[in-house]
Amino acid sequence: MEITNETGTAVSKRPILRGIEAPPEGIAERIAYELVMDNTQDRSAAMEQIVWQLLSDNRGGLAYHLVRHLHAQGEALIATPEVVRAVLLGATVCYDIGDTASLLRNDFSLFSPLNNEQDDEMLTTAVILRAASAIRPALLAPNTGAHTILQSLPSCPGLARFSDYCAVIASYGANLKPLNTTNLLLAHDKASWQTELDALQREVRVWSSQANFRTIKFERASRVWKFWQQPNGLIARLMKIVQENDSTQLDLVRHEINRLSDLEEIRHEVHTTERRAIGQTQRGIDPITGAALTQIRQYAGQALDFARRWVVLHSSRPDSKRDYLQQQAEQLRAQVVELQSAVLAELDHYATHQSPLKPPLAAAIACCRRTITHISTLFEEMSELQTEEVLPRYTLHFDLLRSTSITTNDDWEPTLPSDQFELALLDAIIRLCLPWGTVLEEWSVLRDHEMTGRIITGLTALSYPQEEIAQLEQRRSRHLEECRDALHSDIEVTRREIESAVAYGILRETERLNLIADIQAIENELPNTRLFIASHTKLVDIRQDIADERQRRLESTRQRLTSSKIGPDHPAYTRINALLADGDDLTANEYIDMASDGRPLPDPQPERDLFDAFFPDVVMKLSHFLENDAPPRYVERLTNEMRAFAKGNRRN
Repeated sequence: MEITNETGTAVSKRPILRGIEAPPEGIAERIAYELVMDNTQDRSAAMEQIVWQLLSDNRGGLAYHLVRHLHAQGEALIATPEVVRAVLLGATVCYDIGDTASLLRNDFSLFSPLNNEQDDEMLTTAVILRAASAIRPALLAPNTGAHTILQSLPSCPGLARFSDYCAVIASYGANLKPLNTTNLLLAHDKASWQTELDALQREVRVWSSQANFRTIKFERASRVWKFWQQPNGLIARLMKIVQENDSTQLDLVRHEINRLSDLEEIRHEVHTTERRAIGQTQRGIDPITGAALTQIRQYAGQALDFARRWVVLHSSRPDSKRDYLQQQAEQLRAQVVELQSAVLAELDHYATHQSPLKPPLAAAIACCRRTITHISTLFEEMSELQTEEVLPRYTLHFDLLRSTSITTNDDWEPTLPSDQFELALLDAIIRLCLPWGTVLEEWSVLRDHEMTGRIITGLTALSYPQEEIAQLEQRRSRHLEECRDALHSDIEVTRREIESAVAYGILRETERLNLIADIQAIENELPNTRLFIASHTKLVDIRQDIADERQRRLESTRQRLTSSKIGPDHPAYTRINALLADGDDLTANEYIDMASDGRPLPDPQPERDLFDAFFPDVVMKLSHFLENDAPPRYVERLTNEMRAFAKGNRRN
């Protein structure tokens, strides 16, 4: 279907390079632009150069998708998809349990042994990239196996201090005790620790008291969520452990956090709850998916965050074990601070003495510098870890939203076929030159406010400036209101088309009732609608079906007129043709019958306003009919008058 914006102007659906008038200034963006504009250049070399430049520019999400795409095409890079993803997630991980840690554990298990026979620069690039992926997880999520990655790294000529740094981090990670930067502060006494626990438990009580009243627009999903809040329900059970501070259940809570951080496990629990607990056993019922499943997972994620904070709090409990952990953390801090400047200076020196410095090595060094700088900042500020981890979807997939050509699922992962994805991905890379406000406007033109909502959510999660986010929220609210008004108007137009089709005999009453029910469903969902094109498409399809049936009937009537004895010289011919031109095949057929039987046609009625003809006489009769018990003959007479009105013949 053709899409129009709020002003009614037609726009192309999901075009490539819309609004890009000239090559962008950024290196990666410019190379992608040239690839789109000129497919004759060395595509493989250009693609690889884009990957390394994106990593250097800290645009790793798009680099990851490009590497994964190239890998699926059989093209080998120094950086495999699992290495690039580990670099990105390793920079955001905060906990040893949860989505990010689970993905890192999987990625590290897929790292292939390094080939010591490759040239020095390629080997050094691979070593530095792997270090960048594993340094932070080795400290904060050691059970991912990150320390084994660091331990397996060979020494590189000219990077002795770097090797020492990795060895220090690996040694601490080998203890498999996540670093809690609280251990770098003055020791908690029992009272202050209890104060933190009490505060967490109060939050859990408030949340739990409200959780049972939360609803999901899909009724079956609401039932599942409410069941999980019952005593011994999936979520209530976890929250009870936290509220009662049952430390004997720490291992169970860790296990549940890891398990329920997996989307497939949540999907399985939802299905099991429906089938066994609620008794939803009817065959042919689709499983809960889409936005409803996402909302369940979002609510469950809030509970898992509370549980995760409780587990972390117990890792800093004031006892003799914590004294040992504090000593270990202080020793680590001293070593990291001592090596910090030397390692960064060594990496810079190594880079300047490469002639020339190739993009893969430059990207690896840039990634590693960011990681080391962030680690040192944690120690220098002696700050506590954030309590909420950035979800992998924001780290990996957020920049895909830049291209309106990319379709994604509920987890924000791309769903385009491979042959279409490459061009759309290049479009997303090119659009890195555009501010998010422009991107939001492009999605608004397509009336896709599921995506504009994701932009706001992603910017918030990635800590963009609040002023910028507030401005975008205002613009989105305005566009949402305009889209709701446009859809409401479309609903009314379609409803009138249906009633007209019934009056002209194009639709039967049963068909009318079904279509009105469909329209009513769209209208009922209007306050919650975000993807407006889907609703407009349904309405357009209804009107098109009516138009097609109207045209079929008109064509059938024209053929009947042609095959009858009513020729152009017949006095009824002109009037019948005029009726067909007006789309009134019902009256045209009656006139054909009358002319064929030799009966005269009714006298032409004078032009009049149909609205005035309908109001108030017919309305008053309808009102009388609805308010009183009408005799059967009245129903028949009213029906005849309605039909006469539809044909343009008012009867008194």
